[in-house]
Amino acid sequence: MYSARITQWAMLCSNAGQPIRGAFATWRNLPVTFDSSDNPNIMVGAANYLTVTPDIASSATVRIGLYAQKTGAQSASYAPHWEEVPDQGGGRETAINVGVGPDRADGRNHSYLLQRQDNGDQWEVFYDFNSVGTTTGQKPVSRASDGNRVDVGLEVNHPEHVDVPVFEDRPQWMDENKVWGRFAPANTATQLGLGRCGDLRPGSTSPNTAPYCFTAQQTTSTPPPPSFPVTTSWNVGKPLAEPAPIAPVTARTLASPALERPTVFNGVDQETLHTCLQNTPDACLTTVPGLADCMRTAKQCNVDQPATTPRRKGDHVPPAQTADVNVDDLKLRTAAEFGVPLESLRVRAGIVADDDSGRRTAARWDADTPLWVVTSDVPTHGRSQAGPRSAGLAAAYAQSTGEFVDACWGSACPQ
Repeated sequence: MYSARITQWAMLCSNAGQPIRGAFATWRNLPVTFDSSDNPNIMVGAANYLTVTPDIASSATVRIGLYAQKTGAQSASYAPHWEEVPDQGGGRETAINVGVGPDRADGRNHSYLLQRQDNGDQWEVFYDFNSVGTTTGQKPVSRASDGNRVDVGLEVNHPEHVDVPVFEDRPQWMDENKVWGRFAPANTATQLGLGRCGDLRPGSTSPNTAPYCFTAQQTTSTPPPPSFPVTTSWNVGKPLAEPAPIAPVTARTLASPALERPTVFNGVDQETLHTCLQNTPDACLTTVPGLADCMRTAKQCNVDQPATTPRRKGDHVPPAQTADVNVDDLKLRTAAEFGVPLESLRVRAGIVADDDSGRRTAARWDADTPLWVVTSDVPTHGRSQAGPRSAGLAAAYAQSTGEFVDACWGSACPQ
């Protein structure tokens, strides 16, 4: 039987005080680590992500971020995902498997961007300035509505088993004039489910200590007048009580391919963009010639992260995993990750292919990649285990590696 989640958040929640067209954040791929626990009935994980809630009166959200997860004694994944929850009826999640090193804890800067379409209510999803998907089920929201929220920060499952270094999340937002800006500290609030490390516990003279605390700090700056103070970063992590034993999420050791980079691609100066991504990715939208315009038109702006090129076969084989995954182990993992009873799960074979929902198209996996598709009719609220539950789950994994491809639940699944 699966174990109930113990989930905690360390989030910076912001409202621009006016309508927004986009949200943007950057951080580095840092090494999330786990202790040596091997309970197959729990999913231990950490997710650092950016979420837009277009209308706080609704439960509809769009999310993109980095996810590290482990079930049992094995590290399950370290990869960027994006997720859409259209409303209370379900949701879908898709792994991002393109570009240079998205699933490596190599300290490289990456950018995460959600941008509302010019005409309509759907949102474009960008990873490192290339389109990786589009929402399909967001409900109409008035262009004049300021009842929105942008969240950035950390979610952990079973905090007693996971160590997260300090991620420096640098959020921004786009106004209706397509101008990017930062949030005023007065328009932000923090959520620290475990409390801040070192602060006194409520009603106690003892401070919060690891593993049941977060390191969290909002950093602000004051630009020259007449500007007002702005939030530049949300620095957040989650320490373990003891540094060992640790089971790291192992990075692939494949070298990044040498790229013949054109001088200009879709109007974007690629050499300037490449330098900006390495050093100051949160400034690229305003400092790289042609980038902001490309994001609104061409959608593919970065030749280092070619979103239309599928991963080569064999690129993502974890070091200790060369044979096809065991189906029983996969069922245990799915039960733990999505919070459904093991006995409710069924497994069937499938392949990566387009379907009416566009789920697999957005994943951009190799065509005809063999999958295991794990299904359940039991209500779930997805991997995040937050929000309303919806009946029905279909989660797809690559047969050869166990690599997560995508998932849907409730009304977001094809009928």
